[in-house]
Amino acid sequence: MAEYECTGSYVVCSKCAGSWCYVKDLPWYPSCWCGRPYPDQAAPVVWPAAAASSSVTVSADAGPAAVPAARVYDIAFFSTYKDFTGHWRQHSAALKWFRGDQENAKDPESSQPFTFPNDEKVELPAIIHPPGMDFTFDESKKVKWSWLEMVAQLDDASMTHVVRGPGNSSRGLVGCDIAPRPGSYDHARSVAQAQNAQGALLKLPLWDFVLRREDGSAIRVHPQWKTPKVGSVPDGHFPDVQPPTAGLGNSDGPGTYKHFKDSTSERWLKFRPPVQRQS
Repeated sequence: MAEYECTGSYVVCSKCAGSWCYVKDLPWYPSCWCGRPYPDQAAPVVWPAAAASSSVTVSADAGPAAVPAARVYDIAFFSTYKDFTGHWRQHSAALKWFRGDQENAKDPESSQPFTFPNDEKVELPAIIHPPGMDFTFDESKKVKWSWLEMVAQLDDASMTHVVRGPGNSSRGLVGCDIAPRPGSYDHARSVAQAQNAQGALLKLPLWDFVLRREDGSAIRVHPQWKTPKVGSVPDGHFPDVQPPTAGLGNSDGPGTYKHFKDSTSERWLKFRPPVQRQS
């Protein structure tokens, strides 16, 4: 009998029947509670969303080569991607929709991440976004979206940074989630919340697309609506961001809005003009 079995949500050790939850904690852990080591951490793994429809058996005794390899999407894949469906604004629209779908309205900071499929596009309503900050979704009209297209629409330098990582350490990407940024504060959404407040204000977190690399690292990207600039930060531990002293959604004076916007990104990436990538 194999030592470990992926059931879609857990890796189960047959020695002690102990399990480690992918979703709540780290995606891969060096050993089971009983001390039996899991397969090599550096080896690519199948994440829950990719394995949800079937059970994948992994033999620890067979070594790292026996670990089922998730597909790695490399620079060559994204550079030759052809299945474009829309303008780069679609990625900001997708972030807005899935954030709203996933966010816990009563306790936004406790919201859970969502993993997108790799092998198919997801469906969402068409966005209606007039000039300004307000937007709605028309649920009578549906559009398709893929995180693969989002990466493929980045310019060459941005794509290389996202796909290969610092020092070109990774062969490529293996998946994408949408998740709240721990300890964050979304000032732009808080301003809108304060303007339309009908009750107590809540601290709203920033949400990002989390692109996971084959080497175990990940990068968070945050597409903009008005501009092709894409905010990005390495995934990891984040400091708690405090709202303005004037209160949630309020201003501490000139430069408050810009301060919070600029501080959300460590490196600004950029989408390629649509006609260049789609021609």
